[in-house]
Amino acid sequence: TYTEPRLQGRYSSVSVLKTHRMTHFEKTFICDVCGKSFYHACHLTRHKLVHQEVRPYQCSTCGKGFTQAANLYRCLKNHVCGKKFPNPSQFKVHQRSHTGEKPFHCEICGKSYRLKELVCVHQLTVHRGLKPFTCRVCRKTFSQRSGLTAHLRTHTGERPYTCEQCGNSFSSSSSLLVHRRVHTGEKAFGCDSCGKSFSVSANLRRHRLVHSGHRAFSCDVCGRSFTQAGHLKVHRTVHSGEWAFICNVCGKGFRRRSALLLHERRHSGVKPCNCSECGKNFSSSTSLRRHQLVHSGQKAHTCEECGKSFASTHRRSHSEGKPFGCAQCGKSFSTQASAKLHQRTHSGEKPFVCELCGKNFSVSQNLVRHKRVHSGEKPFECSVCGKRFSQNNNLKTHWLVHTGQKPFSCSTCSRSFTSMRSLREHRCVSAE
Repeated sequence: TYTEPRLQGRYSSVSVLKTHRMTHFEKTFICDVCGKSFYHACHLTRHKLVHQEVRPYQCSTCGKGFTQAANLYRCLKNHVCGKKFPNPSQFKVHQRSHTGEKPFHCEICGKSYRLKELVCVHQLTVHRGLKPFTCRVCRKTFSQRSGLTAHLRTHTGERPYTCEQCGNSFSSSSSLLVHRRVHTGEKAFGCDSCGKSFSVSANLRRHRLVHSGHRAFSCDVCGRSFTQAGHLKVHRTVHSGEWAFICNVCGKGFRRRSALLLHERRHSGVKPCNCSECGKNFSSSTSLRRHQLVHSGQKAHTCEECGKSFASTHRRSHSEGKPFGCAQCGKSFSTQASAKLHQRTHSGEKPFVCELCGKNFSVSQNLVRHKRVHSGEKPFECSVCGKRFSQNNNLKTHWLVHTGQKPFSCSTCSRSFTSMRSLREHRCVSAE
């Protein structure tokens, strides 16, 4: 404790003691406008601002002005999010999250940040390649802890951030924020070369590589180069013949994660894209745009071979659209991956093994379907009678029982069947 000799009073700190001592002295600094007196000259100077109507500290939220920074701080605390801070400096930093102010810049790439420390982290991780955070499951490394946290949810399947408009869930809040722009149509990042706009700044940076011609990622098999590592990863599946992403429900394979996510909506029934003309819903914006051609009267891509209107991939149905041929049987395929998968029917290669029974498969999707034999899972349900099936094809065959269709006919006696298997087992009396 600190003691005042004359009054023997005790105080908790030196500053409190100094404030008390001023009560023993006269207020020698007097305002010549209103006569109010002060102990210090700085207090008088600040007071005079009241008469001059000068308020240098202005609240950015309500516009109210103040003569002291402390009063402004108290006003700001009542606005925005209501979050409280122990001192004005921390509060000032927090305010940047509302104003969008980013005063600190990376001198290498020009990216801006709210905090100077974040610039240092950015330079170490992005420009120097430091990735100190490692996933304990797959050993993948990350430059920031937040990236690792979001990645761990890919193993657990957790998606805690849900879009209130369409119900889609995401593993990180930033992914949800970007997704919301799909609904708002916001594309704030424009290319100064071609004018194309993007909803995410990272997509704009990648797009600019198209104009610069810089392709840093090259395939070690065919030499083809790409602007993004993700595109190279997808391309490599053409040589390997394998799919990068497999649907856990039906086993269908995809080269891109975005294609898998769109496909999964078919199983979940989620259709977030709505037609403003007729109110019909679709699972993807591409399907919606294709549907809107019906209302506009426009025609999609027209095939110069047969004159029909189809999606651009229709050309592959013509012979020259299947450039990848099998050397053993001459069969043609539209993609190299399909040709490679077909070659396993000749070589007998079956690289995918069931860990429960040891059965081998030539395609990973077949292994996914086979595992349902052990698990007993039957994800495909008939909407008429409720019977469940482990494979979608079995459900389609079963559906013919309700519709009465028999699409497989015997060429000799014209008898029809619901499945190709029944047709093969059929012994035609006329043939005998």
